Amino acid sequence: MLRSFIPSIHMGQPKYSRAGFAALALLVVSSLAAAQDKPLSLADCYRLAEQNQPDLATAEAEVHVSEAHLKERRSPYFPHLSFGATHNQQTYNYAPAPGTSPTVASVLFNGERWSNSPYYYTGLNFSQNIYDFGLTRGSVERGKAELAQAQENRDRVHQETLLNVRNGYFSVLAAQALVQVRQSTVQDQSKHLEQINAFFQVGRVPKIDVTRQEVQLANAELDLVQAQSDLTVAQAALATAMGLSVKNTYTLVDILSAAQVSSQAMPRPRRSTWSMAILPMRGRCAPICGRSARPSTRPKGTSWPRVRTSSPA
Repeated sequence: MLRSFIPSIHMGQPKYSRAGFAALALLVVSSLAAAQDKPLSLADCYRLAEQNQPDLATAEAEVHVSEAHLKERRSPYFPHLSFGATHNQQTYNYAPAPGTSPTVASVLFNGERWSNSPYYYTGLNFSQNIYDFGLTRGSVERGKAELAQAQENRDRVHQETLLNVRNGYFSVLAAQALVQVRQSTVQDQSKHLEQINAFFQVGRVPKIDVTRQEVQLANAELDLVQAQSDLTVAQAALATAMGLSVKNTYTLVDILSAAQVSSQAMPRPRRSTWSMAILPMRGRCAPICGRSARPSTRPKGTSWPRVRTSSPA
């Protein structure tokens, strides 16, 4: 298959195999389809936004323009060398200038002829700015300020783009979760309607209960349609934030569910760990409070009996 992509030289002209072109086109189409079906993480959305967002490209172009203007403003510090050349075809016919007397004009005028001759002019100019009373320095400082402003604007646009992508990403995840909730609600309401219809057929519930359940099912279906519409809007907002077409839909990695599962899978600390953590605190409270930190079980208004001991003789 690789040999079909290698051109063969025949009579000075490269020849390619049709099978090679077909395989290459199929490979490109399959890679694009795989990339579109692959779930996108938040980092992938950031990367797509940095590659396709036109606002970022505009801000980057403004930085390049400011850099070019700064170089242009620094040009008066360097010597300038210019060269010019012109060519002109003129006739020998006399054309009196305004204010020439008729006598002089009649003497100098020899009639009109179509013969002409070329005239060439060349020049070389060299200049060096010595002092311009701070004009160039001020222009350079202004260029530096404009460049700094363009860089700050680029960073601001970059941060805003990432923020919009992040908001759109989690909005799509929230909308997807809401659609799932609405779908399960419609299923539950449908099962309740079937149950109430069965109860109505045997005469256990009145007709008004069936009508009430039908209204609840219609409201659940309406909520489902609204949730699906919100999901479409959220996907379009995410695609716009990434600078992609709103017609394409993308599968996202559900970070919220993964974070919830990981938090539930974390082992909880044992009780002995907490007791061991509390024991040092009890030891610290004793000097401050002047007594033991353990709760007293002696009822109020009573005292413990004192036991006197005597040492043996």
